[in-house]
Amino acid sequence: MTLWSLDELARVDQPAIVLRSPQGIHGAMDTSMARKIKAIADRLLQTHDGVPKPELAILASGAVNAFAFYNDSQPTIAISQGMVRLLADDDDAWAALIGHELAHLRLEHLKKQIDRRQRTEVASSLAGAVLSAFGLPFASMATDATAVLATRAYSRDDEREADRAGLDYMRKAGFAADGAIRLQRHLLAASGSSGMPFLSTHPGGEERIENLRQLMHSGN
Repeated sequence: MTLWSLDELARVDQPAIVLRSPQGIHGAMDTSMARKIKAIADRLLQTHDGVPKPELAILASGAVNAFAFYNDSQPTIAISQGMVRLLADDDDAWAALIGHELAHLRLEHLKKQIDRRQRTEVASSLAGAVLSAFGLPFASMATDATAVLATRAYSRDDEREADRAGLDYMRKAGFAADGAIRLQRHLLAASGSSGMPFLSTHPGGEERIENLRQLMHSGN
C-alpha cells in the first residue's frame, strides 16, 4: 500500500505534484486540492480539542475509499485518489467524510475491534506491509491497528455512531450539514463503477441518507 503525506503535498510550491513511489508513478495531484483537504481537516479539528490530530494521507488507488487507522501510535486517515476525484470541490461533502473518519478515531472504534481479534492473526496477515511517501519509506504498518482491519472491521452501529458524531463536528466547524447527504449521493452515484470498498462495510446509501435526515431534523 502506497501513501503520500497530505501535509507534505500541501507544502509543495508548484501547481501539481507527480505521485511517485518505488513501484512507479501513480498520476498527479493538484497542490490546491491538497491544501483544500488539509484546510477542511484543520477547521474541523480546531473546534474539537478532544479529537486526536491525525496524519492525512493520499492512497494510491483509483477505488473510492477512505479509512482511519493507526500507524504505530499515530492516527492516520487515508483518502484514495478515487475519492479525491469523486468529491472534487464539494467542501461540505469533504467535511462530512473527514468528520466521519475523525469520529471513528475519537470513539476508538478500531481499537475496540482489534481488541476482539488475535494480535498474532493481525501481524501474520500484514507481514512485510510498508507505506511510502515521495518514493521513500513512510512507516511500517503497525500490527496492533491496521488499515486492513479498518476497511472491514466496523459494525453498522459503529458507522451510525460515526455519522452522528461527524455531523456534529462539521456543524460546529461551520460546514453545511447537507454536505453529509451529498457525500452519500456522490457515493451512490459512483457505486455502479468497479471498486467501491468504502460502501461494502457501511449501511446502505438510502438507509444512511434517511438516518442523516432524521439526525438533522432532531438537532442531534
